[in-house]
Amino acid sequence: MAKVHTCPNCASYRFEEGAEAVVRQAQLLGSRERRSVLPEDLS
Repeated sequence: MAKVHTCPNCASYRFEEGAEAVVRQAQLLGSRERRSVLPEDLS
């Protein structure tokens, strides 16, 4: 029986749940330019 992991945010089937992969992705996302809109950006 095979297991499939999906991303809880976008339902992507390429979601990796291993600790090393999660840390690597967090470091990558934390080092790139911010793209999110914050509430104070809308004021």
